[in-house]
Amino acid sequence: MKWPKKLKSDFAEKLEAFFQLCANRIVQGEARYGQVGPGKDYFVRIEREIRAYKITGNRENLINAANYCSLEFYYPNLPFTYFDNRAKSATRGKIGV
Repeated sequence: MKWPKKLKSDFAEKLEAFFQLCANRIVQGEARYGQVGPGKDYFVRIEREIRAYKITGNRENLINAANYCSLEFYYPNLPFTYFDNRAKSATRGKIGV
């Protein structure tokens, strides 16, 4: 994977390792449960994984949550989804979320 030069190389390696863990879980999940796709409530699964992480501290839950985020991105359950890269971050500034 090519990363922008502004990204510190040690973090680029960590990102690659994280994405590899995510990819491994998707492959394993497809082998166990079948192909990913629409029709599943991935958003509920994101919330459950984050809740489990907050209770247990197990970072495996973060990998699962990241995968469910990507699945929700490509197979949204909400009827009004869109993509706007100009949107303000919910974690910065004052957004009513």
